[in-house]
Amino acid sequence: MIALIVAGGLVLAMIVFGFALQVTVAGDAPSKAAAEPNAHLGTKEQRAGARRLINERGYDCLIVDWMVPFVFGEGWTVYCNRGKYAFEIANHGGRWSVKAN
Repeated sequence: MIALIVAGGLVLAMIVFGFALQVTVAGDAPSKAAAEPNAHLGTKEQRAGARRLINERGYDCLIVDWMVPFVFGEGWTVYCNRGKYAFEIANHGGRWSVKAN
């Protein structure tokens, strides 16, 4: 009889713990999703540097809308002037290049 009570208590504890874990994980999802739209803006300094580099190379970039970091390698895809222009800024051994897309 005692074994059944202990086993029942363990099952109940596992159910409660599992529910609490689901609530915690589900509760975290909206905050991550809410932060994601701004995740690729880049910092103010990064946007200013990208704009300066693009303009120095003779391209038109009045305002940097957003920046997406490269998955592989060091660089960014930069969108300027309300998404009208896109540029790839890449680091090649300490020398930065700008390529218009």
